[in-house]
Amino acid sequence: MDGSTWLPSATPSTPRSPQDSTFSRLWLAFATARAGVALGLLLLLAGVRLAGVTPVSGWLLGMCATYLGAALAVRLLMRPARAGAAFDPQWVSSIGVDLLVFATLQFLQAGGIYYAPLFAVPVLMASVLGSTLLALATAAAVALLLLADAWIAALQGPGDAAARFLQAGLSGIGFFALAFLARQLALRLAREMKAARQGRRAAFIQWQVNRLVIETLADGVLVVDADGEVQAANPAAREQLGVGWAMPESTHLVTEPAWAPLVEMARRTFETGQPQSAELTLPHAGSAPRRVVARTRLTTPARDPSEGLCVFFLQDLREMEARLRTEKLAAMGRMSTAVAH
Repeated sequence: MDGSTWLPSATPSTPRSPQDSTFSRLWLAFATARAGVALGLLLLLAGVRLAGVTPVSGWLLGMCATYLGAALAVRLLMRPARAGAAFDPQWVSSIGVDLLVFATLQFLQAGGIYYAPLFAVPVLMASVLGSTLLALATAAAVALLLLADAWIAALQGPGDAAARFLQAGLSGIGFFALAFLARQLALRLAREMKAARQGRRAAFIQWQVNRLVIETLADGVLVVDADGEVQAANPAAREQLGVGWAMPESTHLVTEPAWAPLVEMARRTFETGQPQSAELTLPHAGSAPRRVVARTRLTTPARDPSEGLCVFFLQDLREMEARLRTEKLAAMGRMSTAVAH
């Protein structure tokens, strides 16, 4: 425990950088999910081609391999953009590529597979990480692509055109609903993140103020736990204990026989849950003993004192007596001045 630190275990964290924020973790999760989807598509189509169930052209496998490379490049090389950003090159390289690849697979019905559910990935990514405009635009693009696919299928075989258009319309509505709900959740998360940052900043400022006040107090402040381990001590308390700036980490009151009265006061405070007060004499190596008035308080309610901390307030009697003498002399001086006038 160095001299410049007060309550190191309770130091509030400063607001973290954007790279460590919840938004960054969400961005990394979506980037990883895109790479997983790309790898799954490549393996699926390669398996279908090897099994010979339906013909899969080599250029489709090449497109999936290219998509996998692009997704990995975004995951490994790019960094999260600003939360709520609209259209920019980063979204084009992620959401735009997703729409292009999934639409191509859906139009060609590669391997006889229905790829429309994959459009949920870019819609969710735009809704959670982008702006409201980007989310609605992505959902609209997906709906138009599905309707275009239904129209192309109707031109090739008009047998069940109504069912295809109905399915495309319902899927488009579903993606709009998904974008709206995900966007609302993202906005709520953003508000909570902002409130959390403001709370951390306020706590950090309050901690700095408390530290400054406690470090400059003339009275000693000593904090110990139920085991007698010193959690914090301001400079005045270190001086009264006779350790100065040399108090090490994990100091226990029981290690010093001279501190036995403090150990006993802490024990009574934890057992009874009530404040204690006593006048103590603390021996000092190489100097005269210090007479102090010690008062204790618990940081938790008395019903569960064992989980709290015992705070000692130590007042040096010599300094108190010196202040009293100074105040008496000042009062006598004022009285003499009043009599002289």
